[in-house]
Amino acid sequence: MDTQPTPEQQALLDAVAPMLAKAAAPPKEGLVYDYDQDLDDDLVASGFHDLARTEGYGLADAALIVELVSGALKVVEAGATMLVAPGLDLDLPHPIALVADARRPARFLSVARSAIVLDDGGAVALELQPGQTETADGIFAYPMGRFTSPVTPTEGVRLSRPMVRKLMSIWRLSLALEAAGAMRGALDFTVEYVKTRRQFNRAIGSYQALQHRLAERTVAAKATRLLALQAAWSGDPAHAALAATYAQGAIPAVIHDCQQFNGANGVTYEHPLHYWTFRLAALQGELGGVSAQAQAAAELLWGQDESP
Repeated sequence: MDTQPTPEQQALLDAVAPMLAKAAAPPKEGLVYDYDQDLDDDLVASGFHDLARTEGYGLADAALIVELVSGALKVVEAGATMLVAPGLDLDLPHPIALVADARRPARFLSVARSAIVLDDGGAVALELQPGQTETADGIFAYPMGRFTSPVTPTEGVRLSRPMVRKLMSIWRLSLALEAAGAMRGALDFTVEYVKTRRQFNRAIGSYQALQHRLAERTVAAKATRLLALQAAWSGDPAHAALAATYAQGAIPAVIHDCQQFNGANGVTYEHPLHYWTFRLAALQGELGGVSAQAQAAAELLWGQDESP
């Protein structure tokens, strides 16, 4: 697989860059996890939400945008709309929340207009009605929401077993891409910080111990991105499971080192680092965490029938 973007893909990335630049300033209030509607509107107006359905493009192209957007300081829903819905050929109002357990808070559910919900029978896709969800407090740097009443089996569109399998594959792909973007954002921020933070009359970034660990975490972030892009390019569910496994396994060390190298600032709400690290903490446990993704990868690689 050629890991370099084509000229057409690079043009897409270049077009998104000015939109992300507007989303680079942290809220002055500190712990504010509002949805960035301005960035969302820019992406919609430029056609990026429908990129995977656009003639001449596909999921691999949309994957590049999801990873790039996921590294922004402010957050929008991208993976479910740009990857999951087109991959399943579902026409759902945006934003879309992916809900692994309807009894627990989920990312983007407080702002979503539709949801894809896993249950004992597989999964259901439904448009949300006013009052069906509410905001859930939390520190995960996403707009979190919960259902105000149980989702009934008769609501929405029941996905077939093959569709559920595909859902899980693209969900894992999206998870890996979002993690890669958030890791990149946290590391880029931390690298700039250690260049300017001084101890003993030297920038702390000049010490080899920090350089080595930041290099290792950067390799992990780039490896996550490449594994996810390979999964998007190949369409292989095993590749998606492996990308998600690697991503969730790499997250703890990235969070630890970024927090440590930012010092006491790194654990304050006034310091922007927590927007990425708290987001990574949410992604670390999604879909059952690293052990669940590893088990899925093993079942897919060795030919067993993965249950929905």
